[in-house]
Amino acid sequence: VLEEKERIIREDYPELAAELQALTDREAEEQANAKELGEAVRSGRAVIGALDRAADRLDSAKNWGTYDMLGGGLVATAVKHRRIDEARSAIHSAQSALRRFEKELQDVQRDVAIQIDIGGMLTFADFFFDGLIMDWIVQGRIRDSLAQVTGKREQIRRIVAELETALHRSETELAALRRRRNMLIEQA
Repeated sequence: VLEEKERIIREDYPELAAELQALTDREAEEQANAKELGEAVRSGRAVIGALDRAADRLDSAKNWGTYDMLGGGLVATAVKHRRIDEARSAIHSAQSALRRFEKELQDVQRDVAIQIDIGGMLTFADFFFDGLIMDWIVQGRIRDSLAQVTGKREQIRRIVAELETALHRSETELAALRRRRNMLIEQA
């Protein structure tokens, strides 16, 4: 019925048809905007998930590092470095997700870059020179990396929160445009 009324409006009421077309155009633009915002939010959440995994692994490595410094020996060193490797893997995933997120944010004009390096030579040195000084150096690198991951995660969370707010506004505007368009057709 609405489609038939819309056809009649377009044929018999040019002023009303122009207003209807303007509403339809705005609705299409807002729908595209909401879609882009939704994709950016989903992409940002993927980055946060990967950074959460990296932070968890780094926190575990930090705990094992503390144990290692207190005399944990080779087993503690091995577990600590396994956690570091897992954190590197999670950081690599976060960097991939971040590249996708950056593409989604081009309209927002934000730059979100992350580079976290724990240092590959430290793994070898920590095993080879397993002692308090090397453990302390590795522990410092773990803490620095954890701070970087945590800081970047909070930055991404703030951006995603802003995007979610914009998405909500866009969806609200889209619903209002649809109601207005339907009312225009129904009242004709």
